[in-house]
Amino acid sequence: MFKQKINYGIGIKKGELVIKLSSEKFLEFTPFENILSELKKIASLSNKEVFLDENIRNSLGSNIKTEKILVNGKNIYIVKEIVDKEKHAKFIGSFLRRMEDEEKKAKD
Repeated sequence: MFKQKINYGIGIKKGELVIKLSSEKFLEFTPFENILSELKKIASLSNKEVFLDENIRNSLGSNIKTEKILVNGKNIYIVKEIVDKEKHAKFIGSFLRRMEDEEKKAKD
């Protein structure tokens, strides 16, 4: 098996895209404003965590618990807990198993 560890972070940002069908199998996405550069910054800061921008955090309301941090003058939110765990149990269980597998691989 591979011994190389893959580090990741997940950033989620809300914005508008223009979608164009470039062929029968491919779509092209063009974002408005600087959505992708801001999203890249958010994701690069998250270390095995999920970071949300303020718009996404506000749209989720009380369904999620977060911790607010200030990054480059902008509020970023770290996901700490999904409130309705039963509703999301399958996803959470799968995610936790992947995290455990990655930790075991990193120790090898």
